[in-house]
Amino acid sequence: MRYLAAAKILKKHNAQVDNSVFYLHYRISFVIFVICGALVTAKEFVGNPIQCISKAVPMHALNTYCYIKSTFSVLRHWTTPHEDGSAYPGVGAHDDEDQVVFHAYYQWVPFVLVLQAIMFYVPRYLWKTLEGGLFTTIIAGLDKLTMDENSRHKKHKVLSHYMLEHLNMHMNWAIRFFLCEALCLVVVVGNIYFTDHFLGGTFLEYGTEVINFPDMDPETRVDPMTRIFPRVTKCTFRMRMLLSLWHGAHKDN
Repeated sequence: MRYLAAAKILKKHNAQVDNSVFYLHYRISFVIFVICGALVTAKEFVGNPIQCISKAVPMHALNTYCYIKSTFSVLRHWTTPHEDGSAYPGVGAHDDEDQVVFHAYYQWVPFVLVLQAIMFYVPRYLWKTLEGGLFTTIIAGLDKLTMDENSRHKKHKVLSHYMLEHLNMHMNWAIRFFLCEALCLVVVVGNIYFTDHFLGGTFLEYGTEVINFPDMDPETRVDPMTRIFPRVTKCTFRMRMLLSLWHGAHKDN
């Protein structure tokens, strides 16, 4: 549960200085990104980030090398899966002339999730700084339940008098709120294009590809999830690198 401790942020205070859409933006979305980032790094729950298959190279060394170097898929094995004996789309024999796509974003996913969480919380931070506690001061505790009707009635009169005396005098306060709401929209749209760039230009068309996937030819179609987020990829490891490292360590000893 320590990875879900961020869910405490979901606790909603009584005095709300914003609306429901703003609340979903800086709390719900923020918490989703934080929890996903925590789960991605929770190796004891979801396993290792990468597991290579090899009998000639030590597993730990190979896993570390391929995770840092990044893996890739072969394009021609995407369009003709299983026809040439490939076990998985994008995985098969290749040479230097084949076009490949590197999946270099996997190791950066936790950092990007945290960055996106911060971006979604920035409008809230700016709004609380610009608002300065004015709203909480004006309502004078009327958002809290009280059994003293006389005290509540007096506070209502004071608040009504204040609103009548200061009508149209908080225009700057309202403008700041609308600017922060506009910033929320900028963050959402910006994250869409940021995610598309992060995934190599495949995110914007991902939804339509998923919808059209059932209508494609079963013999040649490739699941968009498999293509964009492959579970099996390739990695090139030169054995002479391992031998040189082994000889260097042997000489040092």
